[in-house]
Amino acid sequence: MSVEMNDMAAIPEAFGGPMVNYQSSRKGKQYTSEIERLVYVYNQMDWKAKKTITYSLLLGYFSLLLIFRLCTSDFATLATASALVTSIYALFFAFWLAAFVFRHDEGDAAMQSIADPIREGSEGFFAVQYGTIAKISVLAAFLLFMLYISRDDTVLGAVGGGKATTVSSLAMALITACTFLIGAFCSALAGYAGMWVSVRANVRVSSAARRCYNTAIQLCFRAGGFASLVNVAMVIGGLSFIMIVLRVIYPTLEFQQAPLLLVGYGFGASLVAMFAQLGGGIYTKGADVGADLVGKVEAGIPEDDPRNPATIADLVGDNVGDCAGQCADTFESIAAEILSAMILGGSLADEGSMNKGVTAGFVAFPLAVHCMDMVVSSVGMMLIRAKKGMPTHSAKDTADEDPMKIMKRAYSVTLFLATIGFLVLCRWFLWVPNTNSWAWFFGCGAVGMACSYLFVIITQYYTDYEHNKVRSIAFASTTGPATNIIAGMAVGLESTAAPVLCISIALVSSYYMGMAATAGVVPASEATKSGLFGTAVATMGMLSTAVFVLAMSNFGPIADNAGGIVEMSQQADEVRLITDKLDAVGNVTKANTKGFSVGTAALACFLLFAAFMDEVSVYTGKRFESVDLARCEVFVGGILGACLVFLFAAWAMNAVGRAAAQVVTEVRRQFKERPGIMDWSDKPDYYTCIAIVSRSALKEMIRPGALAALSPVVVGFAFRIIGSYRGDTTLGAQVIAAFLMFSTAAGILMALFLNNAGGAWDNAKKYIEITGCHGGKNSEAHKASVVGDTVGDPCKDTAGPSVHVLIKLVSTVTMVLTPVFCGQIATSSVANVAGAGIIPSRRHSSAVLPGTLLILGCMLLCCGVGQVALMFVFPLRAGTVSHSPSVASVPLSGTAGALHGLWASAVAPAAAVGMLIVVGVVARRAGMRLFSPAKVNTFLKITGRTSPPNPMHTMVSQFHTINLGDWMRISTTDAEKDSLRCDDPSVPTDEGNLIIKALEVFRRKSGSKQHFDVTLTKRCPNQAGLGGGSSNGATALWAANRLTRFGAADDTLAEWSRELGSDLPFFLASKGAALCSGIGDEVFPMTPEAVGGHGGMVFVKPSFGLPTPAVYKEYAKSDGQAPQPLNDLTRGAVELRPELLNIAKDMEDVMGLTGVSMSGSGSCLFGYGKPERLEDFKAEYPGTMVWSDVVPVFRESGQWYNYDNDDALVSAV
Repeated sequence: MSVEMNDMAAIPEAFGGPMVNYQSSRKGKQYTSEIERLVYVYNQMDWKAKKTITYSLLLGYFSLLLIFRLCTSDFATLATASALVTSIYALFFAFWLAAFVFRHDEGDAAMQSIADPIREGSEGFFAVQYGTIAKISVLAAFLLFMLYISRDDTVLGAVGGGKATTVSSLAMALITACTFLIGAFCSALAGYAGMWVSVRANVRVSSAARRCYNTAIQLCFRAGGFASLVNVAMVIGGLSFIMIVLRVIYPTLEFQQAPLLLVGYGFGASLVAMFAQLGGGIYTKGADVGADLVGKVEAGIPEDDPRNPATIADLVGDNVGDCAGQCADTFESIAAEILSAMILGGSLADEGSMNKGVTAGFVAFPLAVHCMDMVVSSVGMMLIRAKKGMPTHSAKDTADEDPMKIMKRAYSVTLFLATIGFLVLCRWFLWVPNTNSWAWFFGCGAVGMACSYLFVIITQYYTDYEHNKVRSIAFASTTGPATNIIAGMAVGLESTAAPVLCISIALVSSYYMGMAATAGVVPASEATKSGLFGTAVATMGMLSTAVFVLAMSNFGPIADNAGGIVEMSQQADEVRLITDKLDAVGNVTKANTKGFSVGTAALACFLLFAAFMDEVSVYTGKRFESVDLARCEVFVGGILGACLVFLFAAWAMNAVGRAAAQVVTEVRRQFKERPGIMDWSDKPDYYTCIAIVSRSALKEMIRPGALAALSPVVVGFAFRIIGSYRGDTTLGAQVIAAFLMFSTAAGILMALFLNNAGGAWDNAKKYIEITGCHGGKNSEAHKASVVGDTVGDPCKDTAGPSVHVLIKLVSTVTMVLTPVFCGQIATSSVANVAGAGIIPSRRHSSAVLPGTLLILGCMLLCCGVGQVALMFVFPLRAGTVSHSPSVASVPLSGTAGALHGLWASAVAPAAAVGMLIVVGVVARRAGMRLFSPAKVNTFLKITGRTSPPNPMHTMVSQFHTINLGDWMRISTTDAEKDSLRCDDPSVPTDEGNLIIKALEVFRRKSGSKQHFDVTLTKRCPNQAGLGGGSSNGATALWAANRLTRFGAADDTLAEWSRELGSDLPFFLASKGAALCSGIGDEVFPMTPEAVGGHGGMVFVKPSFGLPTPAVYKEYAKSDGQAPQPLNDLTRGAVELRPELLNIAKDMEDVMGLTGVSMSGSGSCLFGYGKPERLEDFKAEYPGTMVWSDVVPVFRESGQWYNYDNDDALVSAV
């Protein structure tokens, strides 16, 4: 007896009885989320209430923009705040889209009974998968924190006349770790939005397909639009919010410096995208391949037939793989493009010495572009509907307009609006006075848009069954699976040529247009940065319609799910015909998005590579502008980079193969042991297949993910060691640069091949099924096309998407870990972690021990953390198997369980010991942050001269320290020399600085071999008579003694410091107050009570300084003349700068101060009291600096000077 499988109504009678009930016993949703409740409340409102809400939101949005404009004179703040508000309002529109979706019914009980398990399985797997990713992310954030806290303080140099900003290593570690976690969270939330709406829209699309084709396509697209809007809004909102917070924490931080602190954000997004694509792709294709091989090829049943035990797992996979994975991938692409473009824009503006407004425009331009994208794409979403006059209200109509034509029409409008918006934004944000740079940059963006459009056309040509390429594969299926696979591979290989040509033309043309844009503004030597920014603008042009393109991508899995629900709930053939049309177009739109993602990944990786080379230059102190591929080591690095792509793709494909094999075995077992499934008298066990693919996906995603993250680290560091032996400190960086170039090139080609070949194989099968060509369903050609489809599935939905995530992840990892690949490594056998990366130890045992302990502690700690993570991922309990439909446990024998328990019990205390070691060593590595106080001479009397051959003036003077001073961070380092950085470019940082001299004296006197890393934040003015340099030297000497635990007494340190200068012994031998004689180096400490508080002092630093030797020289000419009342050196200072007398007089007459005198050799004056008529004084002496409420500070025994407030009241006038 033969029965046509599509004739669902004839099945009960054909088998002589009623079918088994395939509906779930659980009715409807078991819970309702808060968003759903709000949506339901909104949908119950009448149209007047909805209209009021809409107008109120629009009024609020424009009111906020107006308030920002009126209250903010800073364009940077205006742009960032506006971007943040726009992203929030985009979420409101996304809510409206969700309300549109939820306004439609969920169909009958049969549809709901199929949709419920799909939703439950998707959300269950998502929770387990992202729980695993969360644990991996926390571990990665911890390791990033450890790396950055061991680095030097980060000094962001002064730009545009502003102040330099010093970010401590601890702050940098916290910022990087926190931004990493924020990026990971936002990326995960973007993926969840895609999955959340997909599992709720699928059944509504199925239901709408029974009544109205137009409504079905609108529902499907707007559901995808919800996820895409949330995705881009999270990128813009997250970055804008972090930048605002950073500028609040660091008020002196220039706008163009903020993106430099956000490298962790992109890394977090990349890591989540990698594991989301891998885990979701393995899940969806493991189930899909297994279901198709047994169901279609062996059993001859239709796709998504309810008798197939793997059908529900297949439909679940569409949501967790295609929706969630693609959303996370696009999130990562946009985040990487925005960050790199902001950094390049700021750097370019600095090189051109542009004003703050122009600079802010260059930096904020990427945020503005994507805000515009959200607006124009939202308009495009509203245009998704069939043409007037086309049949739209009956599912039985066969002349429905092609869904692809509908989407292309809306996309064309969106692209046109984006072009206009891009032109306006270029004129507004990238305008440079007296140039037409904005027009050149618009040309770069137009090139990117054209490249984006061509990518869509090329991908459609190679993957849509309306074109000959796919039809040639369908024709090849008539001669068997082998020819089908050969034809598909040929199409995939050929499909790489046109996209690569587009990318190449876009890169070269945008690069040259970028160089032309700033000709005459940026120095010719820096024209490369202009070219790179041009490529960044081209990338923004490609992504200027990212919201609409991502909505097209999300359209595919929703349509696929809807078709499965229609099939399993046994709807009429004409309903399945509509969902088949949507599904076939969904395959093309998914392929389009994958090609789009590859193109943006190529351009983004080029930008990240350029940023990596800049970082290498910073860390090595050498220009790093080219890579010599003729060197053997560099060429080997390139080969390894290309190999990574192939090995990664192979592991991803193998993971799908292993998962599919288990599904095939399980489906065959059920068909064999329960023959009633085939004659509709028995119901298959869906949840076993769900558990199998869940377990496989979670297990299999770890290995390729670890390969992607660790390969660049291993290769770069290994060749850094080799370079150290050969005396080449940049070899590691050169090799990893070649690794990046080759992996990017190979990854682009591999991703294009896998994506397009897989899409072509899939649609060749759809072509045979929908059109009935070559025998239609169940023909030999159809079976051959199913085999080709099963080969293409892991290509297009697992390996292909993961590969273009891979190349971005590799670029991001190398950016974050650049210090690991640079610098000299000594030939010692013991390695340790120090400074700005992993640096093997020097020959001295004092440096070996901390590094060795740190490695040991990290190893023990990682063992413990890794064990905990594995216990969460794979609950290894002896003799148990999880009953969760989402994930199954791995059973262990009694012996294995006992060994596992022993291992776990041993690792726990080891991890605790490791934590203590790491904290202890890092605390030592973190060093000390000390206040370096200035001193004031309350009186100074010259008493004579010392004897030849080096006659010097002798004196008697009272010194005491004050709360005006510098801040110094000092830590040990395993480098071969001391390093000093300062935020004041006028301060020398070489061997001539007293800090470096003091550290050298300490090593010579103590016999220590330890070197130090010092960051000085300058607050005390130079050449002011306040002893700032002497204080710095004394502070460094005291800190070195503490950090090495040498234990020299303060008097000993004071004695050592005599050779450095006459003022240094005061800071070390006293507690902050002393009477000094001789040349100032004979110190007689005084108690704080003897000094008193003076009721507050006011210090005035004129716009000029006075060099000490010159003051003494002028004083010597005036010997025998009447001395000054409080400071004899005043006469010499006045001879050099007569205006000092006028300043001192006005300090008394205008400001109302008493006891006005000069400190030391000047030029700083001080007096007592509260300053009055400060504005008049400012007007009289522009450029003068005034400090009020200055008071003495002291120290306790065994402690250094301290002052709680970093910013003493300073008023620059």
